[in-house]
Amino acid sequence: MDPSSLRTGNNNPSVDRSSIASQALQCFFSKHLIDSRVEQLPGGLSGAWAFKAVLGEKPFCLKGHRLNGNPAQLQTAHAIQLLAQQRNFSLLPKLTFTPDGNSLVLHKDRLWELMEWIPGSPILRKNRTFAHLKAGMKGLKDFHHFLKEVKKGEYLPLPAWEARVAAIRRLVRNFNSLTHSGKKFLLEPTFLEDLLEKVKWCCHQLEESLVQPPPMTAIQYCWGDARADNLLFQDERVIGFIDVAGLRLDGVASDLARFLGDFCLDHPDWFTKGLDYYGDISLEEVRLVRKLDAMGILASIANWFAWMQKGEIPVDIPAMEFRLVEWFERLGKWKERGTF
Repeated sequence: MDPSSLRTGNNNPSVDRSSIASQALQCFFSKHLIDSRVEQLPGGLSGAWAFKAVLGEKPFCLKGHRLNGNPAQLQTAHAIQLLAQQRNFSLLPKLTFTPDGNSLVLHKDRLWELMEWIPGSPILRKNRTFAHLKAGMKGLKDFHHFLKEVKKGEYLPLPAWEARVAAIRRLVRNFNSLTHSGKKFLLEPTFLEDLLEKVKWCCHQLEESLVQPPPMTAIQYCWGDARADNLLFQDERVIGFIDVAGLRLDGVASDLARFLGDFCLDHPDWFTKGLDYYGDISLEEVRLVRKLDAMGILASIANWFAWMQKGEIPVDIPAMEFRLVEWFERLGKWKERGTF
């Protein structure tokens, strides 16, 4: 399915982001920048603006985060990045500071950060192999081991479970108004009807989970934005994690569900292989990861409709449409199979 076919129109306003980014870049340096340029990178789901900034011959990654996000979470991520540098954990990007020693700059209603550019690139879906999956899972496990040392985990209710349940309940509660919201955003009626049918089926499959207490698990810092295109490779070797602004206290099962769901899509053998590569996973944890994967898709769709109802889609429209197609197709495969 072509994501551009989802809507009957276009409501994505143009903003001169490059000029704003160039101004923000200057804030990190005491001297006026002469030989510099910025190139916008594809948008993601967090609403952050991302750029490749080049000063002379040296590349950097420049990001502008929305103020209605979580500044404290961003500051925590920076503290962890500094700790990684001190402990020689080389998979996180190194921060650049202003002349005043700040790692964040407020400019044009966004918080900006500047990091050293990590060479390498994400692996396109069509080029992914088991070797990439194995390397990705090893990198994720190493990341989790490092993060575990940052804060020793307590056994607490799983935050990701509680957040997903709240979003799904909101989705079910507002189901009758979703058709109107979709039409308001100009979604094709046939696509919208099929999507809502699949969402209803999936919600029904999760009815028991929605009334159960959240599972107790060891809580530690986790990646948060654990998506395959936030992992950089050189050949079949992981060389860096990007988009670490979402670092949060959670259970590692949440990261596993996000990463495997995104990397493997609806290939159960890949999903199983990925968990094997990660290792030390009990059967109960495997079930939890699969359930979190399904709940995560419904929660994402719930957020999509909530944004539409408010009329404030906070991210690049094409990126969100691409994700919506993936969710639609995964829900369809589960419905055909009769299980997640």
